[in-house]
Amino acid sequence: KKMDLEFSLSQKRREKERQERKEEAQKKRAAEEKRKATAILERSRIDKISEERRQVEAEKREAEEVERRKEEELTGGIRYKKVLRAVPIATDGERVTLPQSALESLEGQSAIDPSRPLTFQVSVMSEDGKDVISRTHVGVAEFTASEGQVGVPPKTALSLTREKGGGLTHLTVKYVKLPLPAKSFVRFQPRGEGFHTAGASVVSLDLKSVLERELSRHTAISKGDWLPIRHDKVSYELVVVNLEPHDAISLVNTDLEVDLLPSQHAMAEQEKRVKAEEQAAAAVVAAAQA
Repeated sequence: KKMDLEFSLSQKRREKERQERKEEAQKKRAAEEKRKATAILERSRIDKISEERRQVEAEKREAEEVERRKEEELTGGIRYKKVLRAVPIATDGERVTLPQSALESLEGQSAIDPSRPLTFQVSVMSEDGKDVISRTHVGVAEFTASEGQVGVPPKTALSLTREKGGGLTHLTVKYVKLPLPAKSFVRFQPRGEGFHTAGASVVSLDLKSVLERELSRHTAISKGDWLPIRHDKVSYELVVVNLEPHDAISLVNTDLEVDLLPSQHAMAEQEKRVKAEEQAAAAVVAAAQA
């Protein structure tokens, strides 16, 4: 009996040890499976991050390539971009003066073409140089400006500042190849009261002749430009509200069609009359329904 009891205890102990080993093996398998699952999830996460990073980099490269192609189309591969100090010059039209070094740089890149006038993008930038505050396009009158300077005529200053040339310090000047369309269209709108004297009578003038004379002194024009013109010693200002077939073009050898909107004051008055008529009609309808 004693031997039977000892055998029974020994068997139970072995069974317990076997069960403990089995449970330990199950824990190890569970831990290993968990480790593998975690590793799979981590690999999946890393692969996803890597794929997203590759996609972002691919999109960045694509955007850079698009930008490079646009830049190539804009400049024809000619590189000239300088920040120059703006100084006023008393000339008609929009053509600026640039330093001799600009001519040397352009000649060195074979940019001088008798059939294509030199044109430039002129921008007022934010203090950090990242944002464009205002922009226009110009030709060049002469390469006689002092080094580090750009001579700015009143018309160009007006287009950049929307006032009589004030507030310009430094400009970013960049060579661009503006389109040379065979036909083009520009729509102007007179500022303020337009061609009126003291807000009363309409000024009598051959606007087509005046504009042809004024634009003959221009190499380039951009949507948003302000164009000052003079008639009988009185100055008027026109805004380019529409330009086709591009937002900026060269005016050399183009058949330019011109259209003129009512002045800003006249359009505001017209909108007020239309609004008043609509309100009066609504009042009549409301009274009839009452």
